Amino acid sequence: QEKKIFTVQGPYPIIRSLLRARGWPSQGTSEPLHSPSPPEEEEERWDEDPEAIHNLMSRLVRDQVPYFIWTNRCSAVDCRLLQQDQVVNHYARVGAFTTKEGLCQNLRNLPWFDQVDPDTFFPRCYRLRAVDERQAFIEDFHLTAARSLLKVAAEGAMDVLAGMQQPPKCSEEPGERQVPRNHVPHPMSSPAGPGPPLPPHLVEEALQVCGQHLSTLGHQDIDGDPPSPPTVGTDWNRFLQDYYRVVHEGAGLALSGAQREQCRALLQRLAGQLPQLGMEGDRNVWILKPGAKSRGRGKAGGSQEGEHVPCRRGGVPPSPRVPCPGIVCAARLEEVLRLAGVCVAPSARVGEWVVQKYVERPLLIFGTKFDIRQWFLVTDWNPLTVWFYRESYLRFCSQPFSLHHLD
Repeated sequence: QEKKIFTVQGPYPIIRSLLRARGWPSQGTSEPLHSPSPPEEEEERWDEDPEAIHNLMSRLVRDQVPYFIWTNRCSAVDCRLLQQDQVVNHYARVGAFTTKEGLCQNLRNLPWFDQVDPDTFFPRCYRLRAVDERQAFIEDFHLTAARSLLKVAAEGAMDVLAGMQQPPKCSEEPGERQVPRNHVPHPMSSPAGPGPPLPPHLVEEALQVCGQHLSTLGHQDIDGDPPSPPTVGTDWNRFLQDYYRVVHEGAGLALSGAQREQCRALLQRLAGQLPQLGMEGDRNVWILKPGAKSRGRGKAGGSQEGEHVPCRRGGVPPSPRVPCPGIVCAARLEEVLRLAGVCVAPSARVGEWVVQKYVERPLLIFGTKFDIRQWFLVTDWNPLTVWFYRESYLRFCSQPFSLHHLD
């Protein structure tokens, strides 16, 4: 009558014990009932074995309707057949809240519901399912490459390497500049690099692209003729190849002091419009994730250049030689697009991948990355009711953070 019957699919001993402590009998039991005993012995046995009374109550209500159902997956229960007063520990059709693809879409729709800029608290992300977002990612990659080139030119590769990669000497006196413990060495190989320095027009092109983008961000083109988009009129294939030579291969830049000052001034103005300018670094690294998987399932990998590899059902590769990509980082546009399309299984179509800007300047503890795991419980969507656990835990990476090797 009080509707306090529950059922648990799976072990979950803590859930069982807490509900039983609140007077809830469970439907069904895996433990056999004891043989009948005299009342005096039965009462004494229940005092010695509190599970005996729970097992008896479970047997008595085994044919009753459970009002609280705990399962390890939503598909175990047909929500359409539930009664009004039955509760399940899963919400149906919550992909918008529980998948990376759904989170990405909600962040994109957030400005329609609140005056909040998602870029102020979450790295930029795009769903490769949608054609417009796929194109927006490509344009973002282009603009990030242009800004990264300005950073390299403004900082000066020699200035970055000097005093940042060298460890402090033991003979240094107190007060002298020391390398912070959580500093990440700049990943550029050499300011000279292979081959001759690239001509100044590469930096001029980056200045023009970023200047046009700044004008668009500042809405300075409302009264005049709108300038051509920064991605139009630029040979991005050639620009990216030159950018890769500078950032990834260590090629030098031939530029004057005036150009360097222009880069610094423009970057300072961009910082007021782009909240993520500081954290995005200068290597243009992006992280590619399956849109509806968890715990990093799937191995990072891919096919040879230009090779198209079909996958079995469930994302299982046809052979261990060429696995389907899981969560993987990439710093070249063609590599991101190739990895997103390497698996053609229904569970891993091109449209189900989410690409997100990698935080190249993270907060480190003793040179290693970490994350905070905070558990919470959602008991209602309308009104939204969330219960946070008082305690959380931290997970530390087993390797020092480095951008030298993205695998």
